[in-house]
Amino acid sequence: MLDVPEAESHKSDGRRFLRSDETWKGWDVIPDDHVDYLITQCDISDDDGGSNTLSSGTSRSPFAVFAATTCASQQGRDISAEVVMESETLHELDLVMDIDTTLASLQEPEMSMAILPLSPGLSDLPDLHRTEKFLLNHYVNHVAVIMMPYEHYRNPWRTHYPSVAYTMLSSGHRALYDAILAHAAFNLSVLRGDEQRMSFVGSRHYTKAIQQVLPSLTRNEEASIAMAAIMTLMMTEVYTGTSTTWRAHLQGACTLLQQQTDASHWLSSDFSCTSLQSLRIIDIIGSTSRRSATHRLQEPELDMRGLFGNIQRTRDFGFTIGASQTILECIADITEIRSKKSLNNESGWLDIQLARLLSRLNAERERCSAFSTQEDPSEHETEVASQQSAFVEAAYIYMYRVLLEVPPKQVQSYVSRIFENVTEFYAVSEGNFSIWPAFIAAVEAYTPDDLTRADRWLSQICRFGMGNRKAVKEVVEEVWRRRSEICERSGIEMGMITVDWTQVIMDFGFDVLIV
Repeated sequence: MLDVPEAESHKSDGRRFLRSDETWKGWDVIPDDHVDYLITQCDISDDDGGSNTLSSGTSRSPFAVFAATTCASQQGRDISAEVVMESETLHELDLVMDIDTTLASLQEPEMSMAILPLSPGLSDLPDLHRTEKFLLNHYVNHVAVIMMPYEHYRNPWRTHYPSVAYTMLSSGHRALYDAILAHAAFNLSVLRGDEQRMSFVGSRHYTKAIQQVLPSLTRNEEASIAMAAIMTLMMTEVYTGTSTTWRAHLQGACTLLQQQTDASHWLSSDFSCTSLQSLRIIDIIGSTSRRSATHRLQEPELDMRGLFGNIQRTRDFGFTIGASQTILECIADITEIRSKKSLNNESGWLDIQLARLLSRLNAERERCSAFSTQEDPSEHETEVASQQSAFVEAAYIYMYRVLLEVPPKQVQSYVSRIFENVTEFYAVSEGNFSIWPAFIAAVEAYTPDDLTRADRWLSQICRFGMGNRKAVKEVVEEVWRRRSEICERSGIEMGMITVDWTQVIMDFGFDVLIV
């Protein structure tokens, strides 16, 4: 194989072989990561259109002779090539947009508050592998959008994450980039039922992200980027629907934060601050599905109360999940009281804790009521009001069920109000209603009306391509089955039968993040 400039000709000396060191004489040695990139170009057929070259003197690929068209007719085609061809059919999902236009729009002041700009410029970046370009499109225009219940100009997954990752300045940036692609691939595997092919692509990027994030963990200047990569990897696990190890990423993120000698600077930029907010929110919601919360008391080295307290006081804490700061704090307090309840024998201690919680919940309910009764609210205001109100009602249910162990009949009014909120939300929105409040209501539903509305909600949540939703649906339906079975066997009224949904999760061997 000999490369000859167009203006010159090669004089044969009659031999049928050439010295290997002359083949690429004068060309730069290709870095390992570019070698991987060039190999992936073999998956792209010649008729893709557009350039697939690399800059910096490595635009001529030694692997270009292995064209995808030579094996396109074979039955066992390469997985990546099939993914590329199938990407053209995704217009039916309205997911594909031009990546240059999309990322450029993120740089506009009214669209983005990203601290780090896209650098180098989009026009100077090497062309992406078409599969990567397709996955990045999907992430920005679908995955990032459904990470929040409604559109918001500060959505960190739509602004900060892709723009920071796309700079490719360090191993941390590349880790975040590959984590984003893995997240998108696993979402597509659930959306399209194409689990084997897209799961393969997702696993490849997931592995690369893990390899890239490890070096960045020891560099203080990359800590916030490493945090974002870890959180994205965690959500990738959640989106697979089968993972029981997402908590390992959560604990790793907490450990990374704790190891920082001065974590205050994390709160100075919107990029790192929203990552920390997400970390705390997931910690709060994830702790509610534990059979017991005593594990926190057994791990003093991960006592994050001081840091978490600072995070909870940051701007708009909770906006990414659609809950107020006060309600998330109440949920966290209920979980902590649950863990201490069996250890505290002080007379009246629980009554004091309940009185404090009720005072805060009642005040928050009044605030939400005043907000939701304003005249002629916009669609966005209705989305926000219904989502926040649902969280308030769910916090009441959570408190009564885990601290007082009341039967479903005692919380039925809260259940009905939550599904009224769900109905109001979907009347004006196609967004991704945060499922924790609706889940808390669904597992306590027993009246025909509430069961019908809960069943309708279960059908709605499975259309976003989030694999954990299937597990959520199975848990809710199993709670209903057990309650009905006990009723038939014992004759006890349905509303008086309690079923511990955390026990159902344990029996199934699940570890579900209810988001």
